[in-house]
Amino acid sequence: AKGLKKTDLSIEITAFDKDEVLLKALEEKTIDRKNPSIKDALAADLIFICLPVGLSLKYLKEIAPLLRENQIISDVSGVKGVFQNEWEKIESKGIYFGGHPMTGKEKGGYDNSDPLLFENSVYILSNYYKDHLLMNDFIEIIKSLGARITLLDPFLHDKVVANVSHLPQLLSVALVNSAARK
Repeated sequence: AKGLKKTDLSIEITAFDKDEVLLKALEEKTIDRKNPSIKDALAADLIFICLPVGLSLKYLKEIAPLLRENQIISDVSGVKGVFQNEWEKIESKGIYFGGHPMTGKEKGGYDNSDPLLFENSVYILSNYYKDHLLMNDFIEIIKSLGARITLLDPFLHDKVVANVSHLPQLLSVALVNSAARK
């Protein structure tokens, strides 16, 4: 949201989160309005789910059946195959564009957010709906953040990311834990 507010796009940003986060985001003009419930997101043309994987899946299942035609829903989770599988089970008038920005910080939360986080990062998008009439519009929004787009099969994404990102992280955690015990 901070990054989108710095772009030339004239968009209204609403958000659903903990009250203290929403109040701070409103005060700093990162968002224009707070949503009292997750279902209030259904008023938007584009919905980003930015939560841990389990909660993201939960809300995808809850919101997707209620989407209207040409309404976009996306997530930023580090796995894509499970979201694609869930989307295919859901009857929805909307469209799902799975996304995984290959960027982040060691600390999360609104207080650690950075409007330049996506600058020069790779943003992986599922290639399942690459020919959908709204895909180019969605890509332009992501590019406005300074990200570079890569289209990839969601299941191949999971294999690649597991080997180049998740596995090294697990190994480094195991090494630190082992060293700490000694």
